[in-house]
Amino acid sequence: MDRLYEYMENYIRECFVVEKTLRQTSEGVVQRLCHKTSRKLYILHRFQGDSSAVRKLIGVRCEHLPCIYEVAQNEKQVMVLEEFIPGDTLSFLCQGITLESEQVRGIVLDICDALYILHSKNLVHRDVKPENVIVYGDRSVLIDFNTIRKASPQKTGSSDTRVLGTLGYAPPEQYGLSQTDCTADIYALGVMINVLLTGKHPSLKLADRHWGRIVTRCTMTSPEKRYQTVQAIREAL
Repeated sequence: MDRLYEYMENYIRECFVVEKTLRQTSEGVVQRLCHKTSRKLYILHRFQGDSSAVRKLIGVRCEHLPCIYEVAQNEKQVMVLEEFIPGDTLSFLCQGITLESEQVRGIVLDICDALYILHSKNLVHRDVKPENVIVYGDRSVLIDFNTIRKASPQKTGSSDTRVLGTLGYAPPEQYGLSQTDCTADIYALGVMINVLLTGKHPSLKLADRHWGRIVTRCTMTSPEKRYQTVQAIREAL
């Protein structure tokens, strides 16, 4: 067992109590922890995969990303201790409703700020969707780094070795057709914009006017035809 992983296991066992299991699947578990002394809340992720990508986020401060405090890995799984963000997910808040243009604009600008940090570190989130955005007051935070990976340049004849992401939000290349780069997150962001505005995937109903043009550009099948950076999306807004 990795020595840091063992130390972290012991530290969590001694200093925290599990307040609630938020999600549990065959891939891993997400729990809300409470520190026994300070009573401060934290999030603990355990998942299968590689820790090298999420390690690059340790100590990074951005109001639109949770702070990652520690990452450890053994031969079976990765363990990540991170900041607890209060609030509700965007998917919960938008059940059965659509949002106004200015509300969506504010959310998208926040997520662009979060993705700018990830992309500047050559990281792809790979699962941008309303379920992974927490709204706290007027602040939107992109969460869940279980599928994060280092970006790969698009190469003919090469593909991602593991298919991850959410059906409807993941671009074609995330299904093993080619390598994933940062435009995969731009594709997913475009789908999310459309869902927030219309309640539907852009293939079923496209947002009106300028928003529709932004969504169309984000969700082009060819990565080279999408916006290449989140700064370009900010400028379009």
